Amino acid sequence: MDIDNQELERYMALTYRTVIEPFPEEEGGGFEAHIPTLGRSTCVGVGDTEEEALESVKECKRSLFIMWLNEGLPIPLPENEDTFTDEYGGKILLRTSREMHEHLVRTAEKQGVSLNAYLNQVISRGLSLSSFEQQIDKAVRRLEDRAATATESIATN
Repeated sequence: MDIDNQELERYMALTYRTVIEPFPEEEGGGFEAHIPTLGRSTCVGVGDTEEEALESVKECKRSLFIMWLNEGLPIPLPENEDTFTDEYGGKILLRTSREMHEHLVRTAEKQGVSLNAYLNQVISRGLSLSSFEQQIDKAVRRLEDRAATATESIATN
């Protein structure tokens, strides 16, 4: 399916909040950039410098938009920056069973990351998957509606 380049460029021109985080020097240094609105683990760029990471995430964003447009999936619009307040400081308290805690700690250790970093990965993946499933459900409903319309059209002819 050919995409509409004007539509792609309209989405590319939107301003999405981009987060840049440094990698620890003991992990080789560099930077990671991601666009939370598009999925923490979905739209990620890395580079030796902040500029390289930003360019990389921009390329990732373009590839995602092309894929979503080709698939007829909706592209999330940028979040309103006014929705971020001091109420959401980025810190939460999570209660879990001892067994779950042990499993999480051991898995994080196996991956060579902190428990906090591992929990962020797991939560981000879950949110990305949930968002993707919602987009797939919408696309399936649209296809079902189109199929029903086509069937009705054939039946009346």
